[in-house]
Amino acid sequence: MTVAIGLALAANAALVAFALSVGKQLFVDHLAGTVFAPASTVFFDQLLSYLVRGVRVFLWLGVLLVVVGWFAGRRRSGRAVRGAVSGGLERAGSAVSFPAMARVGGWVASNAGWLRVVSGVAGAVVLLWGNNASPERLAWSVLLVLVLLAVIQVLVGTAERPRSRSLATA
Repeated sequence: MTVAIGLALAANAALVAFALSVGKQLFVDHLAGTVFAPASTVFFDQLLSYLVRGVRVFLWLGVLLVVVGWFAGRRRSGRAVRGAVSGGLERAGSAVSFPAMARVGGWVASNAGWLRVVSGVAGAVVLLWGNNASPERLAWSVLLVLVLLAVIQVLVGTAERPRSRSLATA
């Protein structure tokens, strides 16, 4: 479902971008022989700058939803990549040998579901804060979510470290 929503969002953004392109060309062509011709392009760009930026954000958001839907979905390739990434992060966490981290990791492991949701909400807040939704802000919010999810998965790995291993090395 996430992939379908992402595809629909990207397709709608592409359709709006095409309509804006055609509308701009018609507007500029209509004013070509008048005294307003030199300012017509600048006027159109200033008038619809927020809409054009929003179209870019929705296009990238649609692509992002397609990737997230594939990664989180039931397809064999998505499960394989998801397993490799989460397994690697958990192995990195299991290499941490601090007992305090194991206690924190135990708490994170038992609360990982809602912590992942909070990470996604934090990314949405970063994207939508203020009146400046841009592709760059989308990239920063995605980076924030990826870092938070990686930290959560590493901490989950610290909880799964067996206690007998630390005793065997002593």
